[in-house]
Amino acid sequence: MKRLCLILIAISICPIVCFAQKVKTVSGEYMYYPPETQSLDEAKRTALYRAQIQILADNYGTVISMTAATLGQNSSDASSVDMLSLGESSVKGEWLETVGNPEYYTEITPDGMLAIKVKVTGKTREITYSQTDFSAKVLRNGIEDKFEDTDFKAGDDMFLSFSAPADGYLAVYLFDGTADVYCLLPYSSSNNGIVKTKAGERHLFFSKEHPFGVEHEWMVEEYTLTCSKEQEINRMYVIWSTSPFTKANDMKDDELLPRELDYVSFQKWLSSVRIADKNLTVKTFDIHVMNNN
Repeated sequence: MKRLCLILIAISICPIVCFAQKVKTVSGEYMYYPPETQSLDEAKRTALYRAQIQILADNYGTVISMTAATLGQNSSDASSVDMLSLGESSVKGEWLETVGNPEYYTEITPDGMLAIKVKVTGKTREITYSQTDFSAKVLRNGIEDKFEDTDFKAGDDMFLSFSAPADGYLAVYLFDGTADVYCLLPYSSSNNGIVKTKAGERHLFFSKEHPFGVEHEWMVEEYTLTCSKEQEINRMYVIWSTSPFTKANDMKDDELLPRELDYVSFQKWLSSVRIADKNLTVKTFDIHVMNNN
């Protein structure tokens, strides 16, 4: 009987070990030529995002046909992907965590163009399963989907429209571009730290007129974006899964602001839940905020 128990335990542990082995650390670089209208900070973010997509495509391939994206060969014999056609949903891998700090190098090409090279290392995983997709739209100064926009001016109100084909659990965080990440959902008034979403329904968040998931409208937190510089870029993380997950260990530091935590702690939390939950899907939105002055 003891021998049988040991065999059963070994069999039950094996899938967990095999799953953990699928996490792969990879490195790569990407050269980006930003337009003149793009700020340096925004250009670096774009370069990093495209580097991650390029690395995933090189290591795991793509799920789109040759007619949907242009594939060629560069000097290192790696696949060169047309980033205008390729995105996170088109590569057969996912970026779980960036290891260390990306390295950026800038140079001026012979024809006077700015070029940004980024080198980055990260933990990745091949997507060998079908993730449940969802729809998320950032809305500016309106609660209908026609107000979808990521370009804001200081003083604009922000809402979020969400829908999914299955019941699930939702969390939303906003990175301010410097050091802090704010928890927008669940609201600060939430006692259980989760937001349940219903299949096939449109959910509207950050509007007291539509207090979804809370008992009273005063529990809803509404958001008006501000900008202390000429321009700021915030990144919204919309995190959803068909399985329940525990939100990050954020804290209420300012009564006028949502709960927050530092960026490094947030990335460690996000990496851990992505590795643990293959049903978890993350979509990011870069929100540009311009100062009216």
